Amino acid sequence: MPADALDRLRNSAVATAGPAGLPPERRPEAGADEVRAMTAFAWTAVHAGEGLD
Repeated sequence: MPADALDRLRNSAVATAGPAGLPPERRPEAGADEVRAMTAFAWTAVHAGEGLD
């Protein structure tokens, strides 16, 4: 497995969290800037959760 495969998988999964929360009919309206913002919010949540241990 390539060394960066797990990182790419994590990044892809987190990047889908925001658009997946939108109603299906609204997902096409989310442009690149909105998806980047939702991804940043999702990473903030992931990092906050890591601190709960």
